[in-house]
Amino acid sequence: HFEVLTPDIDEKAIGSRAEGDAEALVRLIAAAKADALVARLAESIDSTDNRILLSGDQVVTYDGAIREKPIDLSECYEFIQSYSRKPCATVGAICLHSLASGKRVLGVHQASVHFKQIPEAIIDQLIQRDGSTLMECAGGLMIEHDLIQPYIQDIQGGIDSIMGLCTHLLVDLLN
Repeated sequence: HFEVLTPDIDEKAIGSRAEGDAEALVRLIAAAKADALVARLAESIDSTDNRILLSGDQVVTYDGAIREKPIDLSECYEFIQSYSRKPCATVGAICLHSLASGKRVLGVHQASVHFKQIPEAIIDQLIQRDGSTLMECAGGLMIEHDLIQPYIQDIQGGIDSIMGLCTHLLVDLLN
């Protein structure tokens, strides 16, 4: 059983994007999300609370730059178009926090995806059909989309990691 909670934090105020250290950035944001949720839940937590809080964050990296969610459809289009030129990677952090003990573990996983040439007509169709959904994805990257799947050449590090939650890392952290 699980419950979804949304932390009330300003992610843009956390860490530095200019330095290009995606691993440090996602660690900071995942921990800040956990801190915010633990503070919200503080009154209801006791030593018998067996819940584990999972928080996380993910960015896309491309040519040394950190990409978060696109600011508009034009940027989303540019992001997707660029993935045909060079591979992109995802950097994701998972933070697990035991509500009973306060023990916390945090890990980071990286994965990469290489694309064949994605035709402009496909990108246009993708943006037109699902632009609002793409705007919620780091780097506008949605490899599970039926229009994008035929253009995936290679994935290293796992589809689950590219999609936002590396299950191998999650299992390692739970252990």
